Amino acid sequence: MIMKERLKKFLDIIFPSGIICIYCGNEIRRPNLYHACDECLQNLPYLNGKTCSICGAKLHSLSDICFVCHSSFPPFEKARATFVYEAPIVSLVHKMKFGNAKYLFEPLGNFMTKTYKENGCKAIVALGGGIEDLVDLVGLADGCGIDGDGAVACCESCGGHCKD
Repeated sequence: MIMKERLKKFLDIIFPSGIICIYCGNEIRRPNLYHACDECLQNLPYLNGKTCSICGAKLHSLSDICFVCHSSFPPFEKARATFVYEAPIVSLVHKMKFGNAKYLFEPLGNFMTKTYKENGCKAIVALGGGIEDLVDLVGLADGCGIDGDGAVACCESCGGHCKD
């Protein structure tokens, strides 16, 4: 009996089952960093195309900088988003912010880390939780950008503390 239980635990580690996609709820055949099934990984609303060279917003003009950044230069060098803010991303962000769904931090954070590395950004954007929790979590100094959605970017006014 003990040997059977140990074998089952070992097989669960090698071939996990019951892992569900956080985006659609279907079972995931191959576990991954993003907790997503293959179909969702292909169909999530990725932010593609031309974006503002500063804030990363989608551009609909020939300019390299969006109107907002051109009008009032933001307190950070560069920010990027992985997704367009639409379903299912909106509901996941709301679950993190208002539903205390901390299990979403890791998979969405993995997407954000990948996006920031691909775009040469110096700090990782963090979402969710309360702003105070986020500041404690990442050790941000006063003056570094935290907006109402909980997005964080180092503006270097802290002497680069946020990049440590």
